[in-house]
Amino acid sequence: MTVCDSCKGYGEIIKRVPSAKELETRAKGKEKEREEFGKNRLSAPKGEVLLLVRPDYAKVIKGAREQLGLNQEDLAKRLRIRESQLHKYETGSHAPDIETARIFEKELKIRLILEYNEEVPRTGSHRTGDPLTIADFMKKR
Repeated sequence: MTVCDSCKGYGEIIKRVPSAKELETRAKGKEKEREEFGKNRLSAPKGEVLLLVRPDYAKVIKGAREQLGLNQEDLAKRLRIRESQLHKYETGSHAPDIETARIFEKELKIRLILEYNEEVPRTGSHRTGDPLTIADFMKKR
């Protein structure tokens, strides 16, 4: 959770949010684990699974389009989006949402979505199974 400077004194850092580079490294590690041990041997993830668009999405989209020999107009027609929107994705000025990233993945046969398993922080007042509230993250006076 990101808060302003005046509000940060009301809580404490339970867990630091990893950078995009760290997320990508972890996702690659998870892929290797799945390849080595198989999907059935891995235990179920604990906590929340976050789906994130990889940080170098613009370079990957543009590279895949060029490799297929398509111009922006042709790819935009295939994806049923405006050419100007595709241009924004390729220049990195606008990131695709998860749904749009899935469409890119399917059409261009690339990987844009990274999974990040976020462990649920446990505090003394939180009971297992209950949904987390803001109070679970704040220090009570």
